[in-house]
Amino acid sequence: MNQREPKIFDRVFSNRQMFQGRAMWATIAAWFAAMLAASILLMAYWILELSLVVGEGRPIAVSTDDYERVFGALPDQDVAAPSQILVRPGFAQVAWRNRHQPWGSLLALVERIFTRGHETVSPPMTGLLLVFAAALMWLGRRACSKWAARQRTRLELEIAGQMRSHIHRQVLRLGPADLQRTDSHGVLDLFTRDIGQIRQVLAKWLEASEEVPAQVVMFGLLALAIHPTMTFYCGVPLILYWVIQQHYRQERLTAQEVAAAHSQDELRLLSESLTRSRLVSGYGMEHAAQEHFKKYLERYQTDASSIERQWHWRTVFKGIATALCGLVVLILIVIKLTSSGTSFSLSEDAKPEAAVAARESGDHFSLAAALTLAACFVLISKAFRRWREAEQLRDEAIPAAMRVFRYLDRIPEVGQAVGAKFLQPLSRSLDLLEVSYTSPDKVVLLDRLTCSISAHRQVALISTDPQAALALASLLPRFIDPQHGQVLIDGEDIAWVTLESLRAETLFAGGPDVAFTGTVLENIFAGLSNSSLANATEAAKITHAQHFIQRLPQGYETVIGEHGEALDAGQAFRLALARAILRDPALLIIEEPSQQLDEDTKSLIDDAYQRIAVQRSVIYLPNRLATLKRCDEIILLHQGQIAARGTHAHLVKTSQLFRHWEYVRFNEFRHVVDVPQEEHK
Repeated sequence: MNQREPKIFDRVFSNRQMFQGRAMWATIAAWFAAMLAASILLMAYWILELSLVVGEGRPIAVSTDDYERVFGALPDQDVAAPSQILVRPGFAQVAWRNRHQPWGSLLALVERIFTRGHETVSPPMTGLLLVFAAALMWLGRRACSKWAARQRTRLELEIAGQMRSHIHRQVLRLGPADLQRTDSHGVLDLFTRDIGQIRQVLAKWLEASEEVPAQVVMFGLLALAIHPTMTFYCGVPLILYWVIQQHYRQERLTAQEVAAAHSQDELRLLSESLTRSRLVSGYGMEHAAQEHFKKYLERYQTDASSIERQWHWRTVFKGIATALCGLVVLILIVIKLTSSGTSFSLSEDAKPEAAVAARESGDHFSLAAALTLAACFVLISKAFRRWREAEQLRDEAIPAAMRVFRYLDRIPEVGQAVGAKFLQPLSRSLDLLEVSYTSPDKVVLLDRLTCSISAHRQVALISTDPQAALALASLLPRFIDPQHGQVLIDGEDIAWVTLESLRAETLFAGGPDVAFTGTVLENIFAGLSNSSLANATEAAKITHAQHFIQRLPQGYETVIGEHGEALDAGQAFRLALARAILRDPALLIIEEPSQQLDEDTKSLIDDAYQRIAVQRSVIYLPNRLATLKRCDEIILLHQGQIAARGTHAHLVKTSQLFRHWEYVRFNEFRHVVDVPQEEHK
């Protein structure tokens, strides 16, 4: 796991949550599934024991006292002597062999059930019944696993949904402060790619966290129940093998990081001559540069070969250690089988004396037990491998989780003050006193700027750096706050009024956020619940949006936006104006579209401006020369200060900076470059 943020993934899903809600029920289902899987393996063990018993074909002479103690009653047949009973090959002999095991009483009970009077169920039928029971357990295990998977899927969706909700809420808190409007692309990646990756990793991690402990415990208990001593003897080399694997993996990851850094240093030395061609050619250093390059190339190749040889031998050592661990386990099993008198031949000549002694002593270890024990070790090893893979996936998802939580941990620039009061609509003046603002990328946009704007006037804000005018306009509805100074509306510091009352009377219209996916009516209402269709229609008529709305397929019920009918720039802008006019703000900030508009649209917008400006303060962020000319006043910002102020006609005569700004923005010949006549020849 990333050492810099060891707990970052716990913020996605902590260990404590494993015991709550859906995770808890999925964990319980996983334990049931593991228990059924161990039971299936136990059934396979019994079936193997039954096969070996039938293959040997030898009855076992058992004392009547022992038989009665194990099975509870004496049969009326197979009496070898007055004090002995012959247990013929079949399930009874399997129960007898396993009488000292934890499931010995269960097998004896099953044998009594199988024995009806003097009739005993045949070994083939017993095997079929065991297979049928194993099949039922397999179905139960599948059902538990599927149910647990469904719970995990729902939990993943809930967690991903919660994270997306947090991002959405954070966007609403931080979004207006993004003057460059670049955060939206990064947030979209967080919302889709990073959350998607976290969800995929969470699925694997939850599955491993729920299933691996259950499987290790259940298969480990089964192995201990089959033969505790052999489980201990074989477990030691297997644990050693796992430690070697983990150490090798960690060492390899560390070495790869070091080798990558070293390789980058060497490659930088090699590539140095690629950027020094003028120096090499100017001083005739071609031969020296070539020798220099060859020397570092040989050193790079030598180092790379040395690292490769080093890891080759480490890999060989790991392979040898793995083979030795496996060989030790195999030797231990063979020795135990041999010492238990287990015969690897099913012929009648096999001598069972040692096996009988082992069975009598309770130290029964048959070939079936060895195979089942090996299966337990293999399944435990697979479970640990799944855990390791889940950890690797989790490590890969840590950067995505860090990006998400780094964004969620950002503190909004704007907050409502305790005890904030209600703001009355602008009626006298808007004042900025010694206002300074520096963007997050350390660009000074406003530098102790002071100005006053009278109410009910049309003012254009322009700047040599477009971000400066946008920053000044964004201060008014408190999308951002100045780092120094005050913004006053009728003498009231807007930092101490409620955001709701401020933004109800100071609206921002236009810009890139002109429409969202929804009906035209929903876009005009924009969450306003106390308005009517008649009011929306009247607002659309004032801004001349009614013209194109009536031509849409379903009129006001037409779905527009990214997943609906597309609107051109002029239509979307007029719709944004209608949305603002419906709320009737005292101060309206209008950011004009940067796209080219046709002449009819321009005329409609100009007429809409004339209607909108009646008894209202309007501040424009203009992109049209006609808008500049209609304003009562133009404020030109340069290097954080007001460089010029006045009407369009006045600034054209008196401000060289304004004339330059106007030429760069609007002159039709601004992109024309003189081409020397020789190039035409």
